[in-house]
Amino acid sequence: MSAVPSAMELRARPREGQWGGRLLGAVIAGCALVLALALLVPAAVVIRVGEPGGLVPPMLSGVHDAERNYGHPIRWTDGRARLRWPGRFAADPAAVIVTLAGFPGRHPDHVEVRVNGHVSRHPVTIDYTDVRVELPAHVRAPLDIAITSLTTLRPADGRPLGVRLEAVTIETRPLIQRLARVDGTAGVLLLGGAAWLIGGWAAGVGASRTRRWRSALLAWCVVTLLAAVLAPTAMRNDTWTMALPVVLGVCTVVLLGRAGHAPVVAATCGGVLVMQGLVITTWCVSAFVDVPRWDIWDFVELLRTREARGLTLADVWAPHNEHRPSVIRVALLANVLVSRWNHWNELWAMLAITAVHALLLVRCVARSGRPPALATVVCVAGIGALLATATQWENWLQGWQLALMIGACAISASLAWLTSGRLTWTRLVVAAACTAVACASFASCLLGWPIGALAIVVRRPARVLTKTAVWLSVGAVVTVAYVHGLARPESLPPPAPVLTSLSALAQVTYGTLLALGLPLWYAPLAFFHRETWDLWVMPAIGAAGIGMGLALLYGHMRDRESRRDQHWLFPALLIAFSLGACAMTAVGRVPLGLHAMTASRYVVYTVLFWIGVLMLLTVRTPWRSRAARTACLTVATLIVCAGLRAWGDALPFMEQHHITGVLGREALLRTDWPKTQAIFPVPPVLDERRQLLERHGWSLYRPGSR
Repeated sequence: MSAVPSAMELRARPREGQWGGRLLGAVIAGCALVLALALLVPAAVVIRVGEPGGLVPPMLSGVHDAERNYGHPIRWTDGRARLRWPGRFAADPAAVIVTLAGFPGRHPDHVEVRVNGHVSRHPVTIDYTDVRVELPAHVRAPLDIAITSLTTLRPADGRPLGVRLEAVTIETRPLIQRLARVDGTAGVLLLGGAAWLIGGWAAGVGASRTRRWRSALLAWCVVTLLAAVLAPTAMRNDTWTMALPVVLGVCTVVLLGRAGHAPVVAATCGGVLVMQGLVITTWCVSAFVDVPRWDIWDFVELLRTREARGLTLADVWAPHNEHRPSVIRVALLANVLVSRWNHWNELWAMLAITAVHALLLVRCVARSGRPPALATVVCVAGIGALLATATQWENWLQGWQLALMIGACAISASLAWLTSGRLTWTRLVVAAACTAVACASFASCLLGWPIGALAIVVRRPARVLTKTAVWLSVGAVVTVAYVHGLARPESLPPPAPVLTSLSALAQVTYGTLLALGLPLWYAPLAFFHRETWDLWVMPAIGAAGIGMGLALLYGHMRDRESRRDQHWLFPALLIAFSLGACAMTAVGRVPLGLHAMTASRYVVYTVLFWIGVLMLLTVRTPWRSRAARTACLTVATLIVCAGLRAWGDALPFMEQHHITGVLGREALLRTDWPKTQAIFPVPPVLDERRQLLERHGWSLYRPGSR
């Protein structure tokens, strides 16, 4: 063999060296991001209890309303105040300082401060003082801080008053100690390294080395700046909360890049989804409590049946209210077998399914040709803002609601298979399977069969009549199997008589519009607070959305080329399904009261309506004039901003859900039945099912559960 290298080998060596340099740069960029975020950690994190604020409000309970006391913004405790600090990346707590004052005239007065099981007692005076609690090395975030004191009932007040709580301060350790003890760095390393590599790729094919380095450095600086802004609320010492959004962003970049979109556009879209994913993941992790709540307790009966005689298909297909949630039953059975029913796995599954759903929709955006760069970014940002919205907090924080998320994702997948590529028998079978999975998750997904048939008829594939007939036949079999033996629960009133009563029809119409407006204007307590403004804004937004959708579809129908290309079909089907699902829900829930339509669990289907509208406004708009496209893009941007603003409106509900979950979990562990109403409302039934879990060591009784 000749020792002289060939021309191919000579070309390969620099390329291998380039990749080695890029990977080294990615590692350095990841480590630099870890160091940068560690440097940004303050020496003391102050939570002013009298003036709560921030993107994630403190998980606070056991206090009365905020007031001012001799110039101090404070809250009176009721004798047992609790606060949860979820932590932030590279923050290692060294001490907790509680700023408080005792009850005037009560002697002696003292408090007990408990931090993650570490207990200390301290005397207090009527003056505001700092109670300092040094934390052992093993105490790490999140911190659960409980402040227990005596209480006094003032005749003129009527409230049990403990101590005046002004602030809680978490002191952190010096930088060197924090870096030595930091864990969960894999997600941050991945974020910094991905930013470096994607930034270099965004410079374009054939770019010089200097230009690649500049582009990579710019991308790293942008990501670092965004991470610094989000660090107090969305950066935790948990690899999962960081890695999953980063993987979602990288996959988004790959999908858009392979479809021919400009590298800068693909990188921007990926970065947007990473930041949105970081926020919602951290919020959910901060508010989640691993305890069964409400409907999921019925699953314990399935476990009892399995223990007694084994399970049959009929047991899995059995009804639950108006639904047959077979998919979630199978998922929970797997969770019981694998992890003794660790409820955190249900949260991870919901986040993963939402990420898959987002990628599926991004893929549909990627196949929309090459729309303007800003239109693509706005559309992808809207998908993230609406699909991962905090307004569906009830779904995020209760494992049983995984069924609704699976149903929404399966319906989107089914419609995507029916509207992309040649409609072969293989695609038809896959779409039918997705629709069947959706139906086995939630009853509203039965609408997937008529809407899928509409998609087949509109596309007119070869043997259209045969394929439509087969599709409808399968849908009929699934529907008959679904409704056979399905009895309406006695606790629910009959459906609204929309065919015989104009009043019922008007109420259902109002309820449908109300539900459609909820993802953009989240005010679920408007009916209880009699806030007339919100009661009209939400349905007005829903009506405006329907009007926009109709106008956009009319624009497509007028354009012969657009009508033939059928780019409008997928978003139109999303709109049709979501609108039908809202109307179907309204028929069943409006008799309970119009406020029933504000339940956050239904948001997972209503957001599909707005995603369809966003697609028609941006990447699949029917109009070619610059003025019309600018107007559409402006409206789409307003929709995205409204969707993001609604995240903040949902935060107090997430906080309250966390508080009731923690208190209910503790009450359940000590069998304090009057305080378990937030977990399950019937104590005898709850006790019977709790005993089964305790006997087998499942759920909150599993080894190692906190």
